[in-house]
Amino acid sequence: MSKSLDAATGTIHLQSVGRVPAIAACELKVGDQLMYNGGSVYQITKIEDVSPKFLRIFEVSAETGEEHNSRVKKDRLVARVPQENRRPLGHDAPVTVYRAQVYAPQGGMWTTVSHGATAEVAADGRTRRNQFSYFASVLLDRHGLGGTYEVRAANTEAMTDGKTLTAEDGHRFRILPPEQPQADQVDLWSVQDREGSEIAEVKATDYNHAVQVADRDPKVRAAESGAGGLVYMRRGVVQKSATATVPDHSASLTYGALAATLEVPQVDAAIHVLVAGRQALGAFADTGHCVSAGAYLDSRWNTGEVVLSHEPTHVRPAGRVLRELLDERERSVIGYADLFRMAGWCVEEYRARGQDGRERLARLIMKPPVTLPGGSRVLRTSDDRLGTITGYGDEHRMVITWDGAIAPDPFHRTIGELTGPAFQVFAAVTHCSGCGHVVDDDEIEDSYTTCCNEGACSGCAAVNGVYQCGTEAPTGDAA
Repeated sequence: MSKSLDAATGTIHLQSVGRVPAIAACELKVGDQLMYNGGSVYQITKIEDVSPKFLRIFEVSAETGEEHNSRVKKDRLVARVPQENRRPLGHDAPVTVYRAQVYAPQGGMWTTVSHGATAEVAADGRTRRNQFSYFASVLLDRHGLGGTYEVRAANTEAMTDGKTLTAEDGHRFRILPPEQPQADQVDLWSVQDREGSEIAEVKATDYNHAVQVADRDPKVRAAESGAGGLVYMRRGVVQKSATATVPDHSASLTYGALAATLEVPQVDAAIHVLVAGRQALGAFADTGHCVSAGAYLDSRWNTGEVVLSHEPTHVRPAGRVLRELLDERERSVIGYADLFRMAGWCVEEYRARGQDGRERLARLIMKPPVTLPGGSRVLRTSDDRLGTITGYGDEHRMVITWDGAIAPDPFHRTIGELTGPAFQVFAAVTHCSGCGHVVDDDEIEDSYTTCCNEGACSGCAAVNGVYQCGTEAPTGDAA
C-alpha cells in the first residue's frame, strides 16, 4: 500500500499540501471538489458506475475550466475539499472587461480562464512584452484549435467577432466582450405654475430627478409657495449618458513558464505531462513574479532540455518557516521526477544547499523522449480502448496494436500525441501474479517470485489500477 495513504485514519498525503482527510470514492457525489498533489482542485460533474469495483469520474478544473475523466476504484481514498474551503471555478472577472471562457462537455457552465481590457489581452495575454497567456498558448492547442500561430490567430479573431468554437472532444471556447452599462436617458423638463407660465427649464432622467434638480433653482423654490403648486412637463430627449467605467488593466498570467518560453516545444510537452498528472502550475505575472506557487519550467535552447523546479510565491506565506517551505519544495520536485520518468523522459537530478544549510533536491534537468519503450500500454481516452506499442515507423512515430485487432493501427503516433490529453501511457513492468507487487530480477527464481512463489508476469502494465493480465495492482505499484 502506498505510504501516502493511511486507511486506518482515513487520510491521504498530498505532495506540497500535507496529510488531509479523505473518503472512499464510492461516497462522492456530483458537485464535490477533489484536491490532488500540488493543491490543484477539480469539481465533479458526473459519476458513472462502470463495473462492480470501478467508477468513472468526470471533473472540471477550478483553474482552467477543462474537463477530465478518470477510472478509479470505489474503495480508493480521495481528498474531498471541505465545504468551507471550496474554490470558485475560474476567475471572478468583472463584466466590464473581455473574458476568455471555456465550457466543459459535462460541466454545464462557462468558466472564465483569463480576462483583460482588450480581446487580445484576454485571449493571447498580450502585454507590453508581447507575451502569451495560458488560454491561447495551452488550452487551444491542447484541444486541436491551435497548433500553429496562424490557426491560433484565426480562431482568436473568430472568437473576438462573437463566434463560439467547439473542439472535437466537446470543449467550447469563446471570448465575451465587455457588457455596456445601461444608458440613462436625459430629458428636458419644463417647470410651470398652474397657469402655464414657465418658471425654469431643467435636464433630468425622470420626474423625481427633475424635482431634485429644480429645487436647487431659487426661482423654483420661490414659486413653490404659490397657489396650486408646480407642474413638470417633459419636452423630449436631450442626450444619452452612460456611467463611465474603468476597465480592468490587470496583468495577464502565464502558467508553468514565463510567457517568452511557453511555445518552446520541450516546455509545451512538459506542461502536457504536468497537467495530465494533475500537478499545479505556477502562475506568473508579466513582471516575472510568481503569484501562485507551482511547477516552473525553463528551457535550455541549445541542448533541447528543460529545467523543472517548484517555484514559491515571491512573498512568503505568513506563519511559514523557511525549513517547511524548502522541505515542501523538495517533496514537489521528487513527485515531478517520478511523473516524468514514468512518461519516459530522461531525468537528471540537481541538488543544492538551501539557506538553512541542508542539501536538498532542488530541480530537474530533463529531456523529452523521442519514443516510448516497446510494450508500453496505451489507453485512448475517447473510447477507453487499450493497445500496446509494438513497433516504430518513420520519424520516430510509434505503431500501436489495439487489443483484439488483427493488425496494427495504420496511423502511427508521435511522442507528443501519445503524451497529450487524447491518450494515457502506462509503463510495462514485471509483477507478481499473486500479490501484484512490482518485482526485480533478483526477486524471481525459475520464473516464480520469491514473495509469493507465484508466477512472474513480464511486460505487463497496470492500467488504472488493474494489470492487463487481470491481476489487481497494489496502490503503490500501479503505473
